[in-house]
Amino acid sequence: MVSIIGKKPQFLLIKHYIEDRISSGILAVGDLVPSENQLAERFSVSRMTARRALKELADEGSLSRSPGLGSFVTKPSMQPSVIIKDAIATAQASNGYQCKVLDVSSFRTNNALAQQMHIASDRYIFKGVFLHFDRNKPIQYQEILVNSVLVPAFIKQNFNKITADAYLKWILPATSTDYNISAAVANEDQKHYLELLEEDNACLKIVKRHWLDGVLVSNSVAVHAGQQYQLVADVSDAQK
Repeated sequence: MVSIIGKKPQFLLIKHYIEDRISSGILAVGDLVPSENQLAERFSVSRMTARRALKELADEGSLSRSPGLGSFVTKPSMQPSVIIKDAIATAQASNGYQCKVLDVSSFRTNNALAQQMHIASDRYIFKGVFLHFDRNKPIQYQEILVNSVLVPAFIKQNFNKITADAYLKWILPATSTDYNISAAVANEDQKHYLELLEEDNACLKIVKRHWLDGVLVSNSVAVHAGQQYQLVADVSDAQK
């Protein structure tokens, strides 16, 4: 867990160590990487921490794990690229953008949220809930959690003038950002605010995490009406 600004979580240090050894050629495709016990001893951490680093690398496709044998470097696979339009940027470009602030507040984390935000439990975080419009039509329902230690002035901002994402990008530029895109069924609040009909409650959900040197700054969940989006992928390279 991160409790000191600028200090990377131990599992990320292990993860980056292995990634650096792969990118530098020290570890080649098919090579066995250090075991959980070896990594735990090298970095003076628990086996659980070492296991998390190896699991994330396996989930990302960098390693394959064989029970009883260990973890091996895998050949990178070409993945289709998917482009999803930025609905807010499109609305801003046409001068049709508006934002309604539904909530900006602070509260103490429980254990689950602390783990999600990679901070110590019982710490304060900020929460923002926003409804974004294009020419008076709701296009995105967004909930964002923000590390209050890293961005203490978040709660004081006027988000009718600047989006939460734009503010974070300006005040604390990310060193890395990861996305998770999935289909989701809108809950009652989302259906209400996005003005969805019962037959149109299938949505596109985009989870975006904003990192600064391995420390999680924010976790944003944005929900869009599914019928407004079509995923288009270029699979030509993936088939080579």
